[in-house]
Amino acid sequence: MKDYLIIVLLLIAVGSLTALELKVESFEYDPFDLTNMHGDFVKDYNGEKCAVLRVETNVIPDLFITGQEIFEKRKLAPSEYYFFLSYRSYMISFSAKGYAPLQYQIPLNMRPGLAYKVVLKSIGVDPANEVNIMIVSEPSDAEKWLDGELLGVDKGFLVQPGKYKLEVKKQGYSTYTQEIEVSKENFIFEGIKLQPIEEVLVTIKSQPSNAEVYINGVRRGVTDAQYYLYPGKYQLRLILSGYFPLEEEVEVKERGKNEFSFSLNRNSSIIQFRTTPSDAKVYISREEVRDKRIELAGGTYSLEVKREGYDDYRETITVIAGKDETHTINLTQQTGTVTFEVNPMNAKVILSRGNQRVQEWIGTKRISDLAVGDYIFTVSMSGYKSTEQKFTVKKDERLTKSVYLEEGSDVSQNFVLVEGGSFQMGSNDGRDNEKPIHTVTINSFFINKYELTQKEWIEVMGSNPSNWKGDNLPVERVSWYNVIDYCNKRSVKEGLTPCYSISGNTKPSNWSSGTIVCNWNANGYRLPTEAEWEYAARGGKKSKSYKYSGSNNLGDVGWYRDNSGSKTHPVGEKKPNELGIYDMSGNVYEWCWDWYNGSYYSNSPQSNPKGPESGSYRVIRGGSYYSYDDNCTVSIRNFYSPSYINFYLGVRLVRVFP
Repeated sequence: MKDYLIIVLLLIAVGSLTALELKVESFEYDPFDLTNMHGDFVKDYNGEKCAVLRVETNVIPDLFITGQEIFEKRKLAPSEYYFFLSYRSYMISFSAKGYAPLQYQIPLNMRPGLAYKVVLKSIGVDPANEVNIMIVSEPSDAEKWLDGELLGVDKGFLVQPGKYKLEVKKQGYSTYTQEIEVSKENFIFEGIKLQPIEEVLVTIKSQPSNAEVYINGVRRGVTDAQYYLYPGKYQLRLILSGYFPLEEEVEVKERGKNEFSFSLNRNSSIIQFRTTPSDAKVYISREEVRDKRIELAGGTYSLEVKREGYDDYRETITVIAGKDETHTINLTQQTGTVTFEVNPMNAKVILSRGNQRVQEWIGTKRISDLAVGDYIFTVSMSGYKSTEQKFTVKKDERLTKSVYLEEGSDVSQNFVLVEGGSFQMGSNDGRDNEKPIHTVTINSFFINKYELTQKEWIEVMGSNPSNWKGDNLPVERVSWYNVIDYCNKRSVKEGLTPCYSISGNTKPSNWSSGTIVCNWNANGYRLPTEAEWEYAARGGKKSKSYKYSGSNNLGDVGWYRDNSGSKTHPVGEKKPNELGIYDMSGNVYEWCWDWYNGSYYSNSPQSNPKGPESGSYRVIRGGSYYSYDDNCTVSIRNFYSPSYINFYLGVRLVRVFP
């Protein structure tokens, strides 16, 4: 009788899970609630910020949430609560005294620290026919289910009369199942004792592997993996970057093989673009695509391909998740028509664009499909002064460029022609950096028969950096950079096209930093390449294969340590070489254009080599008044930093042959 009284008292206090019901009317992200974004954060077992549920409700009894990783509850008012839970949670249960538990699947992916507003409403039913029942189990906190609906873990519940399938469950125990009939006379169900069971081995695999594994919201590692789990149903979630999350309920059985394999579906695609011209820029939804390769989620995107001088290309593309694609786009080049009228009719015409020679021909010509852009055309003929003009071609424009050459010569004073040809560059008798001997072919060019004098330097630069002073002495104490500056300034002063530029700008006063580029077609002054220097020093096509420039006896053609008196001498006092060029052995070292590389001769191109693309030092050639004779040969190679200056270091200039 005493036990029965206790049960009756418990029934009076039980909650109702069928007389009153709960309903979630809305669940949405609240951007203005920063409860767990600042201050002392509430964190989950992984040390990450919890998500926050702010629940507004008309439920009077105290409200509870059970489910995956609930870490804290705060009651702000009778109708408002804060619940802190793992942002990975996807299934929760709302419960309150007198209400049926509400299993609720969270409709969106929560994020760490963010808040979500939940409106929870009470739905009433007529309780007149309800029966207070008592379900007593061991363990006492096992879950009680009627007809597949969870009542809770308490003992007492309010239900409608009728027949039910009763299930009592707890992880680690076998499930108890019984058919029961509830009435006002039959309301106590006791003697339910669950039997403990052992964990079983479970294997979880995915393709591809290395996906994060969450079992009932708890991270358990990455695939492929094995775990010991109690038999029962579990909510499994696999997450791998670049793939759609996989969510599935799996049932672990007490007997048999528990192996679960899943194929993940990619949530994006790799889209590549091939364009003509290759340097066209590609834009997806107005954002530039670097390297013409991008990973995109499935959807529709605007594609634009642009290149100056070409018509823009526009298209809408559809990306299917998991399907990689390559798009090929050929842009239409914009062109114009240019007529070149040349007199004399046998004059040579060279058409250039930037540093590239586009075409060359003799006499008058019309080009009807010339790409838009800026051009330079040079007209030359023996016995006439060459001329150079710049012009711009615009889309669909028709131009006529007329040139009439004047009789005369445009070769600078003291410059001699080095007629192009082939020669054996290097020496097998010298240092390792002079080897191997290799064949080099050089185009014709003009070279100053004298080293650049101090008078010539002062006329352009306005000052004299030299240690040994004299108008006709070679300029020295000039760096490679100083010489580049001089070349462009002298070219501009004489109305010629400067050879050197940085980022397209040829004006040295506008230079700050950047890579110096040489326009080999420009008619201004420049440094010789190392190959041009050696070809000229050897005497070009008139070479007699001397050891020094013009003789096998250095004293005849050059100033060096044994005869110079340790100082520079006026240019042109010694004998010239086969081409009439002076002082290419001795007096002062001469800067060349090339970066230095000791093994460059092993892979140097045969035609007009211009040295390595980069380096730390620039080549110097010819020896000086301070050098021993073995440093004054036509093949000896030396080098300095381009910023280096010394009183035995000068320069000799060259110009292009039209």
